[in-house]
Amino acid sequence: MYWRLGEMVSSYKKENNSKYASYVVKRFTEELYSKYGAGFNRNNIFRAVQFYNKFPIVHPGAQSKNEKVPLGGQFKNINWTHIRELLKFKDINVIFFYLNEVENKKPIKATVTILS
Repeated sequence: MYWRLGEMVSSYKKENNSKYASYVVKRFTEELYSKYGAGFNRNNIFRAVQFYNKFPIVHPGAQSKNEKVPLGGQFKNINWTHIRELLKFKDINVIFFYLNEVENKKPIKATVTILS
C-alpha cells in the first residue's frame, strides 16, 4: 500500500512540476490523514515516496523490465515498520540482507510459567 502511495505521489509530482513537491505532499497528507488517520502523516508520505524510489523492483510477474512492482509478492513477513527502519540504509544489498533475515526468521513462541 505504501509503495503504491509513493508511486502515486511520485507520478503526480512528475506530471505537475517537481518544484511543487512540498505542496503535493502537504495536500496528500491532509486528505489521507483526514480519511484514514495518523498512519498517513507527512513523514510517512515522504517515506512512501522514498520507498517507491528505492525499490524499483522487477517482479517475476512484471510485464516488462521497466515495470515497477512492490515487494509484497516476495516478502510475506515484512511490514511497514520494517520498511521504515530499512529506508535508513543507503546500500540496497544491506537492505536486502535484513529483508531476508526478517523473512526467514520464525517467530519465537514464548511460554509463561506462573509460579505460586
